[in-house]
Amino acid sequence: MVDLNIPDAPTIPGARHLHSGKVRDLYEIEGGEHAGRLLMVASDRISAYDFVLSSTIPDKGEILTRMSLWWFDRLDDLVPHHVISTDVPDAVRGRAVICERLEMYAVECVARGYLTGSGLADYRATGEVCGVHLPAGLEDGSRLPEPIFTPASKAAVGDHDENVSYAAVAASVGEDTAAALRELTLAVYERAEGIARERGIVLADTKLEFGARPDGVMVLADEVLTPDSSRFWPADQWRPGRTQPSYDKQIVRNWLTSAESGWDRSSGAAPPPLPPRSSSAPGRATSRPTSCSPGNGSRVLHLPVPPEAAFDYLVEPRNRPAWQSSLVRVAEVDGGPRVGQTWVDVTGLGLRPRMRTTVLDRPHRWTEQGTWRRFRADLTLEFAPAPGGCVVEASMTVRASGPGRLVALLLARVAPYAVRADLRRAARRLAG
Repeated sequence: MVDLNIPDAPTIPGARHLHSGKVRDLYEIEGGEHAGRLLMVASDRISAYDFVLSSTIPDKGEILTRMSLWWFDRLDDLVPHHVISTDVPDAVRGRAVICERLEMYAVECVARGYLTGSGLADYRATGEVCGVHLPAGLEDGSRLPEPIFTPASKAAVGDHDENVSYAAVAASVGEDTAAALRELTLAVYERAEGIARERGIVLADTKLEFGARPDGVMVLADEVLTPDSSRFWPADQWRPGRTQPSYDKQIVRNWLTSAESGWDRSSGAAPPPLPPRSSSAPGRATSRPTSCSPGNGSRVLHLPVPPEAAFDYLVEPRNRPAWQSSLVRVAEVDGGPRVGQTWVDVTGLGLRPRMRTTVLDRPHRWTEQGTWRRFRADLTLEFAPAPGGCVVEASMTVRASGPGRLVALLLARVAPYAVRADLRRAARRLAG
C-alpha cells in the first residue's frame, strides 16, 4: 500500500474525526439535532495516480461541494441522496455537508459514454471494457454506441481500484442489487450527459457511489459529477484519436507524466509539487472556458475582449484605481476597512477564469455568547466567452452570524450591481 502522507484532519468543535481519504475528511457530529450523523468535509487536496499531492488547489473543496449539491438537486427524482443539511460549523462552511449514515456498497459505479483512460487501456488489450465487448476501430475519445456500466472494485485508501465485470459485482452484492446499481448509474449518467451537452460540455464518464438505508433504499452518496469523479470535455474541441482538452484533473495527470515534471510513475516515489500556475488555474492555461448564458443582466456585462484578456486587465494591480471605485464605496457601507483592493485568481481546477476580492471582513461581538466572530463578504467575477468578446458575471458569497449578518446580506444584494458600473468603466478602457 502506498504511503499517501495525508495531513492530519483539522479539529472541528462538536465533531469527532472518524476517517480521512484522499480528498475528504469524515467526522461524527456529537451533539445537537444532528448528533450521530456524519459531517463530510471536502478539502483542497488533490490526488493523482493514488498519491495525495503536496500541492493544493485553492477553494477546490468549496467548488466540489457546490457542484455536488447542484447535481443532487437535478437528480433527486431519479435517486435519493445522502445530504441532510448544509448548516455546518463555521470552520468548514461552504465545503461540508451533514449526511446520512449508510451501508456503502463496495463498488465504484462507473458509467462511460466515451472511451478513454483505463477503459481505453482495457479495450486496446482485449477489445472489451469490464467484460463489455466494443466495436473494433475505436480511438481515444471515441463516443460509444451507447453508455456502458464499467464497475471497479472499491480499494482501500492508497490502493488502486481495479476494473471488474458485472458478473463480479453480482457475485459480490447479489444479482438484484447489481442490476439496481447498473440501472441507477446509467440513468444518472444519461441525465447528466444531456444537461452538460446543452451547455457545450461533453461528460465522457463519471464515477458514483451508492449506499443503503436500514430499510434497504438505495441512496446516492459521496460526491457526484465533480471534476474529481468525472471527465468533462469542451464539446467544440472534441476530436477522437487524441487526448482531449478537459475541465477536470486530467491536466494534472498529464503534467505528472510529462518530461517537465521529472517524475517516474514506476519509481514508487511521491509526485513533485505542481508548478504555481497549474495549482492556481490549470483550466485557463490549457483550454477555452465553456460559454454561458449571461443570466441576470443587472449582474452581467459584456467586455469587447476575450475572457483571458479581460481577466488579466482586471486583476492587474495598476489598473484597479481605473475601474473599481464603486466597489470601494460599497466596502465603506458600514465604515469598514477598504479591503476591496486585492483581487485574487481563484480560477480553480478546470473552471473558467474567476477572480475574487473580500469586500468586507470585520469582527463583531455576538452578544448572545459574548464572543467575537467575523463576518465576511467575498465578491467573485466569472468570465466566459461570448460573441465579440466575453461576459463577466458578479456574484457574492457571505459568511456571517449574529448581528453582522444583516449588513453582509445587504452587501450580497448591492455589491454585484455596484460593480457593474466599474465594469462599464473597464469596458470603455478595453475598447479603446
